[in-house]
Amino acid sequence: MIVVISVTAVSAGQAEIGHAPPRRDVGGALAPVTFTSTGAEQAYTVPEGVTSLEIQAVGANGGSTNLSSPAGVAGGTGGLVTGEVAVGPNQAIKPGQTLYVEVGGNPTGERGGFNGGGSAGGDGSGGGGASDVRTCSRTSGSCPNGAPNPLTRLIVAAGGGGAGSCGPGECDLFAGTRGSAGQSGGDSPLAARTGGGAGTLLNLGSAGVSSDAVGKPGGADGMGGNGGGPLFPVQGPGGGGGGGGAGYFGGGGGGVEAVPQDGQYGPASGGGGGGANFASPLAVSNAVLGLGDGTPRIVITPQPASAIQITRIYYNSPGPDTGGNKSLNAEWVRLRNTGGTTRQLRGWSISDDDGHVYRFGSMALPPGASVTVHTGRGRDTASDRYWNRRRYMWDNKSDVARLHRANGALPDQCGYDNPNASEHSCAVLGSPADTVDFRVNNQSRQTLQLMVAHGTLTSAPPLDSFLDPRTGQDFITAPGGYGFADYWILDASHERIGDVVINLVAASPPILQCDASGATLPDGSHTWVGTCSVQGQTATLQGNIP
Repeated sequence: MIVVISVTAVSAGQAEIGHAPPRRDVGGALAPVTFTSTGAEQAYTVPEGVTSLEIQAVGANGGSTNLSSPAGVAGGTGGLVTGEVAVGPNQAIKPGQTLYVEVGGNPTGERGGFNGGGSAGGDGSGGGGASDVRTCSRTSGSCPNGAPNPLTRLIVAAGGGGAGSCGPGECDLFAGTRGSAGQSGGDSPLAARTGGGAGTLLNLGSAGVSSDAVGKPGGADGMGGNGGGPLFPVQGPGGGGGGGGAGYFGGGGGGVEAVPQDGQYGPASGGGGGGANFASPLAVSNAVLGLGDGTPRIVITPQPASAIQITRIYYNSPGPDTGGNKSLNAEWVRLRNTGGTTRQLRGWSISDDDGHVYRFGSMALPPGASVTVHTGRGRDTASDRYWNRRRYMWDNKSDVARLHRANGALPDQCGYDNPNASEHSCAVLGSPADTVDFRVNNQSRQTLQLMVAHGTLTSAPPLDSFLDPRTGQDFITAPGGYGFADYWILDASHERIGDVVINLVAASPPILQCDASGATLPDGSHTWVGTCSVQGQTATLQGNIP
């Protein structure tokens, strides 16, 4: 069965219908996208209809010694950073925006890895490249070359520092160990050869020093510093200093001792410092910074609209407004978990147009369950919470209830503008019985026609949707069966301002039309509830939920 919604293109200032992402469980994550190291920049387009991105970034390890004793010296461990980035018209990251993905490369010998790994001096080992997600391309003059900026770097998982090295002597005893992400490179046990300093959130890593060859400091652009090089390449150099790891600020390169001893290579060199992990405080919440597993990558998981939805607001409590606690508690807003799994609400909040905020503490909401937040005072239970206010909360004429995730993202909102009523039912994403009021082409009598192809409806499979670029039509597909699908009404800035819910639970009528009282399938048994009118075959929708 295919349901076709035919809509014309919209002009500036008009609204459009956006097709929903493939539906699994309302509020469940879509498939993650994994980026691996290619040695080049990659791009990610933020999908429409999501409210946040979960990002995991793993930086590359630093290189191990390449002229080693049997014991050898391992490279530093790359960083691991995870966090959640809010998405929305009023957030730093917006639907449809392109993000630029740089997955750090592993070093090759003395050469540092892609995305900033410092190269080693002489026979030291290169630093690992950082893995980061940024808002501008590395080909832009201001993005890769200027100082790191929390406005452009969202998440940075640092690279590990490269190990110091030496000639065919006692590397396991005298070569400086590497620095893992956020750690300084190890000094050689011979005190004159120091490791590079770690990059931090405020400073680049300091250069490792020695009596002969000094490493380079970490770069202000996140590049790891190069290790100190051999001073006497012909007579027998000291071991090359390890390269610094890349990061928000890069780690410093290790110093090197280059004085020949008994015709052998010099005895030791310092390891490179690790770079600095980073999560932008302006865009990332719930960040965790640590050490990775050695496989550089970036994984982005888009999170669609939350399963937690506002279902009803009782904004004008019955009887006179006495201000008593009973009257205050008769004013409330209700949430429901429309998904299939229990959702944790700790840190979530509800706000109104005047900036009043109720924040949930520990709260688990099972599938299908509701919780009512009352304005007044009371004892919190699994189904009722209390704002503990001593004044009325919701305006008796018009207001907007906004639901915020713990990271500030806005997964749902519901507004009303009716001083003659006391309560308002909110359109709930994916609920076939919800009412959605809208206008067509900003007039009272316009077109909406839904054409339903023939099919047999016997079960409830997941519905999918896609946009046909040849015709500009949105399609909902269901390979036999029944169910429902949702389309979001979006304004010109792609902000969700309404829902259109299509109920597919009857036998294949050829045409489904809307009128002022709603749309009913020809057999009269099932309804897609909404208000519209018929004038032709196609239409541009614009509107709002009252």
